[in-house]
Amino acid sequence: MKRLWLWRGVVLPALLALMVWPAGAAQGPEAWERPGENIALGKSYTLVPRPNYALCRDDGDRTQLTDGQYTVGYFWTQQTTVGWSGGGQTRIVIDLGQVEPIVGVSFHTAAGRAEVRWPRSLLLFVSDDGETWWRAGDLVKLDRGPEPPADTYATRRYWTNQLATRGRYVAVVMVPTGSYAFCDEIEVYRGDQAFLTRPREGRAVADIDAAITALRFEEDVRAEAEALRERLGAARIAAGQKTRIQTMLDQAVVNLNEIEGVGGNERAIWPYGKAHEKLLAVQAALWRAEGRPALQAWAGSCWDPLLPWQAPERTAAANIDLVMMRNEVRSAAINITNANDAAQRLKVTFAGLPGSPKPEWIRVRQTVWTPAKPSSRAPEGVEQPRVAGSALPDAPDGVVTVPGGTTGQVWLSLDTSAVPAGDYRGRVELT
Repeated sequence: MKRLWLWRGVVLPALLALMVWPAGAAQGPEAWERPGENIALGKSYTLVPRPNYALCRDDGDRTQLTDGQYTVGYFWTQQTTVGWSGGGQTRIVIDLGQVEPIVGVSFHTAAGRAEVRWPRSLLLFVSDDGETWWRAGDLVKLDRGPEPPADTYATRRYWTNQLATRGRYVAVVMVPTGSYAFCDEIEVYRGDQAFLTRPREGRAVADIDAAITALRFEEDVRAEAEALRERLGAARIAAGQKTRIQTMLDQAVVNLNEIEGVGGNERAIWPYGKAHEKLLAVQAALWRAEGRPALQAWAGSCWDPLLPWQAPERTAAANIDLVMMRNEVRSAAINITNANDAAQRLKVTFAGLPGSPKPEWIRVRQTVWTPAKPSSRAPEGVEQPRVAGSALPDAPDGVVTVPGGTTGQVWLSLDTSAVPAGDYRGRVELT
């Protein structure tokens, strides 16, 4: 009896808490006028990953998102809702049966209680054949509905009637803000027949994963562009120069939807294609307007934070002092700020040190800029950089490349086991 009593004593309060509905939870969605015929009604779809939220999971999850039935009651405890937990992206692909003109999409969900938050993004993609996809926008940004209440339980319909596209397949990729995601109905609205022959905008992508990756990089670069806009606004330069660089920035931002998500050697390193290079050229122009030299080398630290748009102080030192023991390996860093529009290839050699110009006991590596995921432990409201340096690649033949409008870093690893004890003075030459 004691074991049974303890079990009930733990579980019963949790069940009671779940059944306390917020005000208005028993109501269904508000009445509204659709922007067109719902051509997704009754259509089949696929879900990746499978729904896994236990309180609303059932066999009906395979049909409930297009059955025309909206949830009545506390959203994530009803069988008419489809839900996920774990915080990962969710992909819903609806098959309309044939290529259709599309003017809009709606997505009905709920949040505001029990750590359920509104989605960060609802990415839309369309395809005629399910293989080649086209971006149609982010429903969170396109939404024409009222803003949701803060920290208050509510249902909400994200919707737009601003699309002018077509496709047989419509994909909705839900990017959650927290650990949970829920939906009870998705609608797709028929558009004008002229949409069937209108030229598509943007670039086609081979699959949705590639499209999502490109969007991630584009989002990072757009945040970078806004930070550059703030630096330009605060810069102490002539008004005419500021206006000219502002125009350059506006033109560069227009092309950011062409961000490719890969850089040199088809890897995710800066710059992410030609559109990104044009944005970095704006930073280079700002540095030149501030009177900085086209190239500047300055002593860095292997361990201190460094960002690609970080420029040296006017009095930054250019010398490196190392005190090392025998048979020790230690690193040093040289930062290089490139205020040219184009990338600069520089050969690293040495003078005055044993084995110069290419000492075998000094290993030359180059820092490259790669995407970084913001930390979940950072203080709220603190802007985090979305890029980090990696000093993994060796510099082939001592040649390093610094993209235009960035600060790069040369990483030197010195191994004293190969040289006798002594006091050595020399130069690092960049040519």
